[in-house]
Amino acid sequence: MFSKVKQFVNSVPAVQKSIDYVQSKTEYIPRLDLISGENKQVLQNGTAELIPCKDSTDAFYLQIKATVKGLIINGKEYGKNRKIKDIPLGTKTIPANVAGAMQCL
Repeated sequence: MFSKVKQFVNSVPAVQKSIDYVQSKTEYIPRLDLISGENKQVLQNGTAELIPCKDSTDAFYLQIKATVKGLIINGKEYGKNRKIKDIPLGTKTIPANVAGAMQCL
């Protein structure tokens, strides 16, 4: 009887959705405050781009790379697809949505 009740509860989509709502979530926020004015300018005019990357410890970060050959930033020349700067990601924990979970049930 217990296994039938457990199987029924696990088969109801609202139960799984409510479990997802009860769990805390982590949101990753790029530290754009670490980008200098000159780097922001090259990102805006399209001569550089932000690319998501992962390091050896599986931590995510953003990398600014040049999209053109001969890009000069702070007196230094960068070739096409050359790394300009790494931007770390900050984390923000979003608390569990208990009200949303109750609505699902």
